[in-house]
Amino acid sequence: MRRRLVVPAVLLASLLLAAPGSPAVKADGAAVRVTPTGDGRFAFEVQNTGDSVITSFVLTLGSGFTAGSLTGPAACQLAGGSVSCSGLALAPGCPCRPGDSVFVTIVGSGDPAGSSVGQIVGMTPAPTTTSSPSTSVPVHTSTAATPTKATTPTVTKKKVPRCKKGQRSTKKKPCRR
Repeated sequence: MRRRLVVPAVLLASLLLAAPGSPAVKADGAAVRVTPTGDGRFAFEVQNTGDSVITSFVLTLGSGFTAGSLTGPAACQLAGGSVSCSGLALAPGCPCRPGDSVFVTIVGSGDPAGSSVGQIVGMTPAPTTTSSPSTSVPVHTSTAATPTKATTPTVTKKKVPRCKKGQRSTKKKPCRR
């Protein structure tokens, strides 16, 4: 008789643990999405949904979740029921693409529902275009510098014409066959 009750309970528990990640919980300027990755690991994706660069934040774990250890990234530290991350540069999104995100992987147990992002520190991005000279200076709420992307020089190939009948390619007048 007991075996009849154990099998459905085990099946139900396995379905609940294999459920897809929870929907994103939005805070002011950031959203958090939790996905169980197996072996007691949970990936908390924190994505910038605001209009400024996020340099640090505090991820408050749900009350039903017990965190054992933090496995990544190095910019984050686990302390009790929260994870503080600093030294980041999560760029804001635009209509064409979502904002940058960071994955915080935690080994733990329980239900991570109710996890939220708070204490977001950011800086406003510099204006991209101005039509007249401006005397105002952008106000930054953090001292972190905005990262610059390395640009690769664009190499333009010179189009070489085809050789005409009987023409030979020289350094002064190159042509291709």
